[in-house]
Amino acid sequence: MSAYLDTNVFFFAGFGEETDPRTQKAREILLRMAEGKETFYTSLITIDELIWAAMKQKKDRKTAIQQGFRLHQLSIKFVPLISSISLKALHLMQRYQINPRDALHAASCMEVKAESLITDDADFDEIKEVERVKLE
Repeated sequence: MSAYLDTNVFFFAGFGEETDPRTQKAREILLRMAEGKETFYTSLITIDELIWAAMKQKKDRKTAIQQGFRLHQLSIKFVPLISSISLKALHLMQRYQINPRDALHAASCMEVKAESLITDDADFDEIKEVERVKLE
């Protein structure tokens, strides 16, 4: 099995409320990743998004940057932002009412042919080219 992970998976795993089921699910995914039995992907823009969200919500630059370093320690395959992904993202934006970053994530998922895109973001439900798996 292969899955593409949206930024909010990492945010919930690192900063989610302990009682939130999405936090538990995100942490379970990271444990599965550590076992190495499945292939997980994310885009390099995930690092930017995770650090930005952590700095905005937690108001702690140092902790936010540490989360970026932790992401690099995981057994995850980073999808580089290349022109073919950018073009796919633009085509997705023409087809659907999605923002540029969501389009880049969806295009990255398509590029690596991941079986699913795991995210709490319902905006991905609109995109027929990827199968969204909820964190709930």
